Amino acid sequence: MKITIEFYGKLKAEFSEHPIEWQSDAVTVNDIYHQLCKQHQKQPNTQVIKPIINDSFCDWQQVVNDGDVIGFFPPASGG
Repeated sequence: MKITIEFYGKLKAEFSEHPIEWQSDAVTVNDIYHQLCKQHQKQPNTQVIKPIINDSFCDWQQVVNDGDVIGFFPPASGG
């Protein structure tokens, strides 16, 4: 399965500035996120990061399909 992964906010600096085209056999958004964290030696933080599939927020257990665009959105901060 081929998907595109995008990172938003501070996650761009932690993972990648540019969208990644990625081959994966992962089934859910959670599976993909944990694979990415392992690859980049990061601690998973599903309590505050929000997953996105094709520009819509989704559940961590959402099944991913070939061609989907997966995004990870960090918690908002500001002042």
